[in-house]
Amino acid sequence: PPINVHLGLALDFAEGVRHLHGCPVIWGDLSTRNALLSNDDRVKLCDFAGSGLATVYDALEQYEIHYCPPEPEKENMSTMERELFALGSAIYEITEWKLSYDFKADTEAVNQALARGEWPRLTPGNLAMHTISRCWALELSSAGEIVDALKNVMSQRECQPHAPGLCPIGQNAHEK
Repeated sequence: PPINVHLGLALDFAEGVRHLHGCPVIWGDLSTRNALLSNDDRVKLCDFAGSGLATVYDALEQYEIHYCPPEPEKENMSTMERELFALGSAIYEITEWKLSYDFKADTEAVNQALARGEWPRLTPGNLAMHTISRCWALELSSAGEIVDALKNVMSQRECQPHAPGLCPIGQNAHEK
């Protein structure tokens, strides 16, 4: 899909997480595998079995290995910081269109990379690179800040967040 579609999907995902955090719910298992794509190309979050109230449960985490920070950093992170780190990983997966490590689903290889303190590689030119890096560096303190950062990227590109039929801007089916 064109980059505006990737950014729109990432924005939808982040807006869903912002809504959850406003409830205040920690998803606890934040991953793109727990999201659905509707017929109108909107992201719908699902599978909240690992979620809990942020004000009640402090140590929720069941994150998929591709959504975890490298080991040295992980030990000192709060549950919310891990959630926002995982949101950065979801944005990575949506904008790069691949898992955050070059290994398909090899949990052992990802564990080894995490143990060595290796970070996922960002493709030069990824428009969300700065936002993803800021999520991983814990420079953004809420899903709302992440949503704002993505909207800023999109406004700089003059992207439409939801392009019907996954068409590039200005090439929607009704405009042909």
